[in-house]
Amino acid sequence: MINNQQVKGDVAESIVVKAAKELKREAWVIRHVRHCRKNSDQDRMGIDVLLFLEGGFCLPLQVKSSARRLQRHHRMHPYIKHVIILEAAELLMHHDPNSDKYRAIKLDLIRQTKLLIQKAVREAFYSLNRINP
Repeated sequence: MINNQQVKGDVAESIVVKAAKELKREAWVIRHVRHCRKNSDQDRMGIDVLLFLEGGFCLPLQVKSSARRLQRHHRMHPYIKHVIILEAAELLMHHDPNSDKYRAIKLDLIRQTKLLIQKAVREAFYSLNRINP
């Protein structure tokens, strides 16, 4: 049985994947985007999306539809540092997908998510450069 929380999580993940694919098309440092399947090995390791970057690097992302269980994620998956929280994704559940309001909300969420992904990638490269100067 699918509950409301699962639907919110699926919506949030789809927004992150769409934003990452847009960044890839814009010739940014992302070379490939992989949305990990539910109950896959990656999902059990706390990874929802894998970003394959220039230079052969891979950045795992966890996507949350709320900050409610963020501490639990960090406790269970301490090596998955980059978490994108899209609490506003719930707004999409209350509008007709064919409406202008829905499209406007979705475009805004994608725009905001692109900024969050860019920040996560910059932080990952910065941390990597600090470790290996």
